[in-house]
Amino acid sequence: MLIKKICDGYFGRLAGKVYTIEYQKCGLPHIHMLIFLEEGDKICFVEQINAIISAQLPDPQIHPQLHISKTQKSPQCAIVRQSIVK
Repeated sequence: MLIKKICDGYFGRLAGKVYTIEYQKCGLPHIHMLIFLEEGDKICFVEQINAIISAQLPDPQIHPQLHISKTQKSPQCAIVRQSIVK
């Protein structure tokens, strides 16, 4: 669905793309994608980037089920995989 959105112009007119889908040790997929936009749709300013990209850690008080401590590694993957399979 994400790939289709991007191909349909989510970030602008697409000149080209390269991507691969990989699976983590716990079986969850993720994508590495490089997109090339047409000249008039290229992202050139910090404000444009900030409007598209953000990264936030979940607040353990508001969303404790999403909070993962630094010490949690693969055991969490097993829990996530089991909840998806059910």
